[in-house]
Amino acid sequence: MGYLGRETDPQEAPVMARDGARRAEPRDGEGITPLSASRIVLVVTPESARGGEVVGALQGRGVPSIQASTAPQAIFWARRSTPALVVLDTHVRGSRLLLGVFRGEGRFLVALNDDADERLWALEAGCLDAFPHSLEPDELALKVSRLVRSHHVQPRGMVAAGPLTVNLSACRLLWKDEQLTVSPLLLELAAYLAARAGRLTPVRALLQDVWGEPWANPNKVHQAMYRLRCRLGERADSPFLVAKRGHGYGLFPQGAQIEPYRPAISNPSNS
Repeated sequence: MGYLGRETDPQEAPVMARDGARRAEPRDGEGITPLSASRIVLVVTPESARGGEVVGALQGRGVPSIQASTAPQAIFWARRSTPALVVLDTHVRGSRLLLGVFRGEGRFLVALNDDADERLWALEAGCLDAFPHSLEPDELALKVSRLVRSHHVQPRGMVAAGPLTVNLSACRLLWKDEQLTVSPLLLELAAYLAARAGRLTPVRALLQDVWGEPWANPNKVHQAMYRLRCRLGERADSPFLVAKRGHGYGLFPQGAQIEPYRPAISNPSNS
């Protein structure tokens, strides 16, 4: 995917942007704004071409998306990329079993089927919504993107990384036994990094997965990370909240060896 805009530092160096962050007003979801970052949508359909059109339409609306065409692929990506919403074409072999697995994991789903009885069954089985399979990709993408950004699809549960626990349900951080209130953006950023503890994530990947804006200015990330660092009281050379020039940011509870970033959006070769 090509990126728009220009960067002042092609190395994406995590310079922390201290001066800019100190001057900056709350932004990018800070303050009372609800969580609004575009989180990943997993599109599961046996029709590869159709799936590609839906994924393209979603990404065109700023919603990062992944495509799977079989139940094993869907489970693989759901556990690797933690999608906010699964769009499940019930024509996929084993779709009912797959729906049960995802509902058991607490995932939000939207079912696709042209049969009204099948859509009713999907709603009764716990799907957030059910749409006709024959919807045009752009219309489907519009409906799904609205759901992803609505209050219906909000992160829940807790993610822990050493002394940091992100309580998404209560919108709080627990840092070394102290309860901290942070903005929705910092909460989601902390949860994203905690779920990937022990490895660095590049700035562009953070812009795509947390902000839903891979083309945006990297300073959005640097300033948000600076505010998170200040909230936790961690120094610039913290062994826990790590910034590495040209590699990005990460949380390292055990001071473990840094693992390289592995993009989540690609096709598994052996699914």
